[in-house]
Amino acid sequence: MGIWGTISSVCGWVTPVRPKRCLLLPLLLGSAGRCVDRAAPEYLRCGQLETSGDLPGALAAREGASKADPGGFSGKSATGRLTSIKVKLAAKTAAEEVASAAAAAAGAAERSHLVSSASPDDWRMLISKYPGTPEAQSAETKLKESVSVCANLESWRLGIPLRRAARFGDEVSTARKAPGALEGLAPVSIHSIAENAREDARSVRDALAQIQAHAAQPEEDHVQNSLIANCHMMLALDEKWGQELLASDVSVESVADLVKRSAALGGRITLSEAKMDDMCCALATAPRDGG
Repeated sequence: MGIWGTISSVCGWVTPVRPKRCLLLPLLLGSAGRCVDRAAPEYLRCGQLETSGDLPGALAAREGASKADPGGFSGKSATGRLTSIKVKLAAKTAAEEVASAAAAAAGAAERSHLVSSASPDDWRMLISKYPGTPEAQSAETKLKESVSVCANLESWRLGIPLRRAARFGDEVSTARKAPGALEGLAPVSIHSIAENAREDARSVRDALAQIQAHAAQPEEDHVQNSLIANCHMMLALDEKWGQELLASDVSVESVADLVKRSAALGGRITLSEAKMDDMCCALATAPRDGG
């Protein structure tokens, strides 16, 4: 049969005529090799990721498909889908940012509401739901203050009314010597000083009510009693100043006596507050049960 007969048998020819057509076989076999779509696996995977909502993963898979076989069917299809996925991803990102901003605003509003509440239950919710935030830290302080006298010691100091009482005597002397005293202007000034004393008495009375009603730790009884005693003494002094200065005739002797009482009470309360500081400090550092 010869070589052409052998080739014709391989090619499936009936006759060994027109042997040049057998040259198509290598070309066809070569084309079959190129029909392997190297981008197909990544293209298929990116479609699955896009369907599941993983747009960043789908974008990465499509880019991989485009690079794997830019000229193949899947590679070209992937390239055509890149823009669409990027648009979807941008829209999703924008929506998530809007939702995140709204959630942040809602959280800030809730924290502000809870921390401004007077309810310890709201403070506990704030601490539990938003731990570590400035509002939660403030709530922790409020919660501590709500059950401890020592935690409120700074806000109940009597420094301001003590300083004002110490100045009343000098203010009265200045008012009595003011120009136009003979025309009755001095009593008006003295009455103004009396109103300051009565204002101080009201603020001390409010503080006294808070201290008496406030919860205290078992070890804080002595501190609480000392605060109450100091407020009673300060209240009596402020009321006495108001009574004396509102009298029809303010005597030099009565003012001088109140000046002495103010100075003496100032020293007594200052010493008492220093002792309370020491007691609270000792309570804070003392070991607890089982500690």
